[in-house]
Amino acid sequence: MKILFSFTLLVLSHFAIGASITWSSPQPVSNSDEVVKSGSLVLARQCHSNSQTMDGILFIGGSETQSTQNGVTFLLAGLQSSENSVFIGGKILAGSQASAYGTMLSGAWYNDTGNISVSLSGLTVGRNYLIQFWISDFRQYPNDRRNSISGSAALAFLKGNGSDTASGSGSWVSGSFTADSATQVFPFSALSGTTTQLNAFQLRDVSPVEPPRISNFARDPTSGETSITWSSKENDFYNIECSETLLDWRRSAEAFPSQGLQTTWQDLTASMTAKRFYRLAVATEFPVREGLTAIDSNGQLNFDRSKWLAHNNLVYQSPPTLDSESIPLGSGRVGAALWVDPVNGLTAHLNRPEGVPAMGGLGTVRIRNLSSLTTLGNYRGTLALHDGIFTQQAGNLKVTSFFRWSGEELVIDVQGAAPAETVIVELSTHKNTLNTIASNVPGAEVSGANCIAVCGADGSLPNSYPGFRATQFLAAQAAGLNVVAASSANGATLTFKPNSNGTYRVVIPVKIWTGNQINLTSLKLEALAATAAPLATDSLASITATQAAAFQAMWQDCAMIRLASKYGETRYIEQMIALDTYIRLSAALTPIPAAGGGDTRMFGWKPTGIWALLHYYQNLRPLNYANLASGLPQANFATWNTLSNWLPALRQHVTTTFPTYEGTGFPEFTDGQPGTAGSLLTSQFYQNNKNLTPPGVRWYHSRMFSTTLETVALAIAEYRYRQDETFLTNQWPIIREGMLFHRSLLMSTGLAADGKYHYIGVNSRENNWDDDDDMPDVSNIRALLPVVMELALTRGDTTLYTKLNDLVGKLPELPTTTRDGVPTFAWSAISRDAGHNEENPDLDAIWPANAIGDASAPELVQLAQNTLNKRVFQETYDWHPTTIQAARMGRADIYQSALLSGIEKFLVYSQGFSSWNGASGNQDINTEFIAVQSYAAHEALVQNYDGLLRFATAWPSNWEAIAWLPTEGGHRIGLEVVAGTLQVATVDLGSSSPAMRIRNPWPGQAFSISDLTAATQLHSGSQAIGTVTAIKGHRLLIEKISKPLSSFSYQSIVDYPNNGPISLGSRSFGKAAAR
Repeated sequence: MKILFSFTLLVLSHFAIGASITWSSPQPVSNSDEVVKSGSLVLARQCHSNSQTMDGILFIGGSETQSTQNGVTFLLAGLQSSENSVFIGGKILAGSQASAYGTMLSGAWYNDTGNISVSLSGLTVGRNYLIQFWISDFRQYPNDRRNSISGSAALAFLKGNGSDTASGSGSWVSGSFTADSATQVFPFSALSGTTTQLNAFQLRDVSPVEPPRISNFARDPTSGETSITWSSKENDFYNIECSETLLDWRRSAEAFPSQGLQTTWQDLTASMTAKRFYRLAVATEFPVREGLTAIDSNGQLNFDRSKWLAHNNLVYQSPPTLDSESIPLGSGRVGAALWVDPVNGLTAHLNRPEGVPAMGGLGTVRIRNLSSLTTLGNYRGTLALHDGIFTQQAGNLKVTSFFRWSGEELVIDVQGAAPAETVIVELSTHKNTLNTIASNVPGAEVSGANCIAVCGADGSLPNSYPGFRATQFLAAQAAGLNVVAASSANGATLTFKPNSNGTYRVVIPVKIWTGNQINLTSLKLEALAATAAPLATDSLASITATQAAAFQAMWQDCAMIRLASKYGETRYIEQMIALDTYIRLSAALTPIPAAGGGDTRMFGWKPTGIWALLHYYQNLRPLNYANLASGLPQANFATWNTLSNWLPALRQHVTTTFPTYEGTGFPEFTDGQPGTAGSLLTSQFYQNNKNLTPPGVRWYHSRMFSTTLETVALAIAEYRYRQDETFLTNQWPIIREGMLFHRSLLMSTGLAADGKYHYIGVNSRENNWDDDDDMPDVSNIRALLPVVMELALTRGDTTLYTKLNDLVGKLPELPTTTRDGVPTFAWSAISRDAGHNEENPDLDAIWPANAIGDASAPELVQLAQNTLNKRVFQETYDWHPTTIQAARMGRADIYQSALLSGIEKFLVYSQGFSSWNGASGNQDINTEFIAVQSYAAHEALVQNYDGLLRFATAWPSNWEAIAWLPTEGGHRIGLEVVAGTLQVATVDLGSSSPAMRIRNPWPGQAFSISDLTAATQLHSGSQAIGTVTAIKGHRLLIEKISKPLSSFSYQSIVDYPNNGPISLGSRSFGKAAAR
């Protein structure tokens, strides 16, 4: 919607500190469309603690009164105090972004007795800027408080002087100026009352758009690959079109982001066989695909996975010199964080999740000579997501690094080294180092071409873990000249000369020995076996081709989500989703989960994480579900393998602790690695009665029984995705025993007077430690009981069916409460020991319990919506699943704002890892945030968790999406969404059903469902739901009858390799070139 405003202009230059400002007349706050969108965003801030988007504009929240965005620094002076969320009162605003607008205005910085000021530095002299300020306090105060900013007319805190909150509003004003220096100061003064206040502001560059000037055009004479370099402006986007005929022009599906003052774009699809013409323009409009489709007449979504992944490669234009900037590399089984220390050289911190009981990093390898990567010019580092290969180039030096897929060996290949230099490779371990060296003859430490350095660590903790012993070791084999191995103070070293052509290669196996303590002879034999050819001797082209083929095979069924938006924020979000899949794929073959307590064990750069001993299920859960939605169900093997190996000890614990109970409970957190290294005592699972305890024990997880049901729910969800009866058979003991445990738990206190069983004295997540009928348990058992009973009948498990039938009609009701006079779901029916953490267990009914959705009874839908609106904690920690829950309830506004604010708060690392609480600094390494967001994007685009297939229920109207997504039923969905509405969709059926239900994507309008394989129309009409016969292996087409697939113009998706870092607000993936 476009809104025209009539302004009275005031030119009051004598108040300005800096350039003169042309102010609009202040306007009352009323509608979210008042947020100015002209020009390009430079900086936007709000006082609310959470960041959020307003129609694509990211307003950064937080308490910091100084921050830098897009090169401009904001500083607030004179602050006396601030409030986070009290200023909105009962005011209800209008507009498409009304909820976000209200949140933006609900916090403020202020001084009750003095003046505040806003200063901006880093402005570009000669550029035209527009600044917009908001001052607002909707509470009923009797005084008529007004401020002036740099001489503007008065801005009222509350229009109507506090007499009528419902109709009152604050004020906003905009001012335009041309920067005459790098700094502009905006002093506030109180015209009425003594308070000066600021709720939010934004700065925009509204300078005339300058056409880009091409400075270089190059074409490879052999391949024809073309690169174009032009003068550019930061934050601009460019449309690039190509043609062979000058008549038919093809544009990239998304505008190409600026790389700074110079931008280079490559066309890797060009060849020498045909001429190709190019045209370049600044993108002034959102490059919508309305009326276009990449789905051909056969219903095939033409989406090249390799090109999409290259489009999202992680690119460093300057070296990752800090450990926190490290590149994650993994073989599926072992992993490393790799960076270039300016002093210590190329550094890889090596990890193996099952390595030692503390699950810390194994050790470090350093190649000191490669510190030259930080001093040579023209550095470029690219992590190829499709291949799992990280390539660095600087000057004539090229370094290629990767883990052999499904193996244990890190390969570092170097070309362009000085033949005369002496290369030094250092190995060190973190625990109980056993320094040895080995040659091709065990026991004979000699020098030679096949000499190997070995550094081992005895990871045994016999007092805490009887029967457990694990010795880890690193070995390094160098393919060079005059190789010498030696022990060092902290490990072992290799020294050698490069080959005469300036090449050398180092292979580092990451091994584990379990059982009895390893002797040195055996250690050397193991090392020799691990460093065998061909990794050390075959050509680089050969080993990288083998690696690429193996790694790419893991991607073949993975989801793809291609995004576009007017302001480019979705470019970052798309890369976040791709990086998340890459990270989970790279850890997909571990025998135990590679993430515990949120920390990622595979790619950490520290000896231990902050949650060093633990696996927390609720932190692992988003990774499990993201694996399903990403087409990587095999990556959940570690979860099922670990649980299966724990079952005997878990059964014993239940027998000991709950003598009358059947079944098995699964603890929320666990310590140790059963099944990989011997027998662990039951006491190790429960940390002195802190898991699955009898009544009366209070701690974060003492009686958190909902983990058991969530584990059952995950097994069923994975079965629905896989459509694999063997999988269900393998996990049936987990499903069966979990349900029997909860039957015993509910029936242990007998039927209450209301004729129902109840959960008594349990945890409601980590928040409450002594509750009755907590929402996580109640919502899960209500959702699972009919599903498991049906599966039991299907499988012929009549004993389980009969036992569970005892609970039918006798389950507790979902707990409810009121907040601010509005009915909502509750954390529990009765809460006694509350407030130990900041989570929203009341929303568990939506997800992960799947008890409530947008197709539930209207009164339940309303309760769920109210609960989302009134949630107590707004994304306090990075594992909060608000975006998933918002997607399930069709709340695109909350999905979008929670996603964008979460990115700004939690995604502090350049390779995609998050901080669990948003703290800055190098403190922990988590993957749960991006896993939550990957699954949430899937659910915002397609849902089928309850057997009702629906599309784009929560996709923001200002974002576009082209996606290929797995979903329950074993189906594969191809779809395109424009302006929040589905254009067309196809379904490749992974299972058969006599009554597949598909919601009408265009409510009230006629739609059709056709079986393209059988050339048959199955449904036509405007009903809310179409029910059709689905045949496995067939393809369905869903289209609007008034705008069928045939009415769209076919245009394939054009993806170009990523060339630089991708940013959103103050967050970036990759690293920009040094200036």
